[in-house]
Amino acid sequence: MSKTELFKRYRIYVLIGVAFLLVLLNLGSPAPTGRSTATQLVAPTWQADFVPAPAAQETLAQNTNATATPATAQVLSGRPMLEPAKRDPFNVLPPPPPPPVKVAASPPLAPMGPPVPPPPPPLDMTFAGRMTKPDGGELIYVNYAGTSLAIVAGQSLPNGYRVESISGRAIEFSYPPLNTTARIELPDAPRYEIR
Repeated sequence: MSKTELFKRYRIYVLIGVAFLLVLLNLGSPAPTGRSTATQLVAPTWQADFVPAPAAQETLAQNTNATATPATAQVLSGRPMLEPAKRDPFNVLPPPPPPPVKVAASPPLAPMGPPVPPPPPPLDMTFAGRMTKPDGGELIYVNYAGTSLAIVAGQSLPNGYRVESISGRAIEFSYPPLNTTARIELPDAPRYEIR
């Protein structure tokens, strides 16, 4: 026998075996009765091979003609009946509304006082030195914005300050827009010895 003939026989035997299994499976499924679909779905396949006694066959025939009750279906299927659903699984309920939020009353606002005036600009000056003029008066130099600036009493400066007075110990400034004052302390004048 050639391989081709052997393969053909093998295919025929496999097809006959598959057909035989399909026939057995078809005969093994339970015949439709008057029972509910849910009972048919949960009924085990071994009941198809079960042959009841004549008295039970008569009861079975009566039950299949009449409407099956849950107790009858339980007896016939051998399994307990499923409980009815408490809600429809396909009816989606909206979530419950959130509980109302209690908002505490805010305390009354304190009365506002007069607006706080802005602070004056920084003085940004440092003492640089002194010089005695030929007439005996004294000039004071300060460092301001990277330059040396000679100041005298009554002079208005570029940063808005005004020189009020110059003494041997301090320079007094005023800032007229806000009516404030500022002060720079001066070191003691050096003493020179004349020979």
